[in-house]
Amino acid sequence: ADVLGAGGGDAAGAAAVSTPPLEGRVLSLLAGASGPMTHQAVREACRVRAAALSDVLGSLTRAGRVCRRAEGYVLAGA
Repeated sequence: ADVLGAGGGDAAGAAAVSTPPLEGRVLSLLAGASGPMTHQAVREACRVRAAALSDVLGSLTRAGRVCRRAEGYVLAGA
């Protein structure tokens, strides 16, 4: 019971501090991009609905992790 309890606690702790899956995919994609990516290019690469991507890009932009430029989205500081 202790082993299961500890394992469950570790998994819950890891989930609490991990990046949501789509956010992680977007950040990884932008990190590997050779330049800014348009909303459409990110959406096609991640294969998600435009509304879901807009929510994530907005959240990442407000958090200062992503910047929106005229040419598209880039990681902050890039």
